[in-house]
Amino acid sequence: MEQDIQYTRVKQGRIYEAVVDQLQNLIVSEKLQPGDKLLPERELAQRFGVSRTAVRDAIRVLSERGLVDVRPGAGTFVIQEISDTVAESMGLLFQIEKSSHEALHEVREILEVEMAGIAAERATESDVKRVEKAFEEMQSNANDPARFIEADLAFHLAIAEATHNKIFLILLNPIIDLLQKSRRMIVAVPEGPARAMEHHRQLLDSIRCKAKAKARQAMGQHMQQIAEDIKTALSQSHPDQSS
Repeated sequence: MEQDIQYTRVKQGRIYEAVVDQLQNLIVSEKLQPGDKLLPERELAQRFGVSRTAVRDAIRVLSERGLVDVRPGAGTFVIQEISDTVAESMGLLFQIEKSSHEALHEVREILEVEMAGIAAERATESDVKRVEKAFEEMQSNANDPARFIEADLAFHLAIAEATHNKIFLILLNPIIDLLQKSRRMIVAVPEGPARAMEHHRQLLDSIRCKAKAKARQAMGQHMQQIAEDIKTALSQSHPDQSS
């Protein structure tokens, strides 16, 4: 219970930062659970031995970091899905840094090849059904680029979920979201969607059979195909540039 947590009185340094550090550590260590309501501002100030202004500043920082949700009239609560805010922050960072398609693809290639192998080992029956459903959606929307792309995204996220390692989803989500433009380019490449479907079919079969090596191989080939199709699309849109 939040009332039972021991707080250390702040004695020196930048006061509000020390409060931030303590509360953040309590959230990360899950002593404060998702959905828990923090003590009122006045009581936190008493326990930390600081001013209410310092507590208010600390709560503002934690809110900006996506760790707490301040609800006027109700109180301050530990955020329910911290992983979502982490992914959003990473996505914003990638945008600020203006990461290239090539740089993002390199990271995606490393992540997804390993994810495919782990998913093949760990996928449950329900995991396989999610991958199958996304594949079927891709098949039925082969002539609808927008829906095909949406189903493609669902397919890759289903594989990430099948690893049963939440960190993969946190790392993958912002990358593949930023590659939306690349996916639109790829579906316009002649035979691009058909090649993608074949690799996805191989991935699905490998996961069904729990064939780790084959899943990694199929994902590796798929990533290579994506890189080649992006180059083709870029050369078509900029014929004066060779790459």
